[in-house]
Amino acid sequence: MPDLTIVITTFNRYVYLTELISSILKLQKNDTELIIVNNGSNDRTASLLKRLKTKTDFDLISIPENIRYTKARNLGLEKVNTEYVMFIDDDDLLLPHKIENTLITFRKSSADLVCGACIAFKDDLALEIYKAKNKSSFMREIDIYKKNPIQWASVAFRTSALRDTGGFPEDFALIPDWVLFRKFIKRHSIYYTDEVLGLYRLHDTNFSLDTDFLAEDVQKAQRLGFDLRHFLIKAKVSRAICRNEFLSYDKVPINISLLIITNIMIFLGVAKLLRKCWSSENRHENIDITKFIQAVKLDAKCLRNL
Repeated sequence: MPDLTIVITTFNRYVYLTELISSILKLQKNDTELIIVNNGSNDRTASLLKRLKTKTDFDLISIPENIRYTKARNLGLEKVNTEYVMFIDDDDLLLPHKIENTLITFRKSSADLVCGACIAFKDDLALEIYKAKNKSSFMREIDIYKKNPIQWASVAFRTSALRDTGGFPEDFALIPDWVLFRKFIKRHSIYYTDEVLGLYRLHDTNFSLDTDFLAEDVQKAQRLGFDLRHFLIKAKVSRAICRNEFLSYDKVPINISLLIITNIMIFLGVAKLLRKCWSSENRHENIDITKFIQAVKLDAKCLRNL
C-alpha cells in the first residue's frame, strides 16, 4: 500500500493542472495515491480528467459548483487512506525527489509535518528560494503578505495529525492556511529542512487581496486568540506592490513617513526582482530548474492532446 497521498484541488486552470500532473509523473518514487478534486471547473478540466482516467490511476472527486478551496481540500482529506498526505495548488510543480525525500524525513524525525524550502518561478525562470531564516523559529516568520517559508509545494502532513487538528478551517476566506499552521503547531511536531522540495509558481492571480474579506477573517482569528489586526495595513500595502501602484492617502490611511518609506520599498522591490531575473543560476542540487520546467511543459502539452 502506498505511504502518501497527493491531493490536488483545481478550478479552471486546465493548462497549469496538466503541468502539475506531468511533474508528478516524473517523481523518482511514484508509489503514491493521487486524488484530484475538480472544484466546479467550467473550462476543459473535466474532459481532460476523463481522458486521463484511461491513462493513469487516480481518484476523482467532481464538485458541480465551485466552493471554498478549504472545503474542497477537506473533501479530499476524507478520501485519504495513507499514513501521510500532501496538498498542492494546481499551479505549482513537484520536484522529482519530493516524495522520496519527504518520506525519509518523516521516518527519521517522527514529525507530524515536514516542510522544506521552495523555489519560486515565473514562466521558465527560477527566481529565488523561499526558506526560513532560522530553522528553530521558522513558524514565527510566517506572514500572509510577505515571502513565507511555508508553501504548499513543499509541505506534507501525517494524516492522523491533520485530522486531529480539524482539517482545513472552512470559515476563513483569505487566511485559512495561516490559521491551520498556527493551530497545528500547538498540538503537533513540525520538522523543517532547507532542502528544496517544490516549485512555487508566481503569476498575477497568486493572491486575493480583498481587504473586506480580510477584515472578517481578522475578527474570526481574534476569537481564536490570534491578533492579526496589523495584516489589514499590510494587505493594502501588498496590493499596491502587486499592482506596481504608488500609494496615496485615499488608498491607504497611513502617515506621511510610512507613505514615503512604502513607495521606496515598492521601487526597491521591483529593482530587486529584476536583478534576480537576470542573475539567477536556475540550478539546485544538480537539477537544472529551467530544463525541468521546460520538460514538464512539453509533457503537459502531450497530455492535453490525448
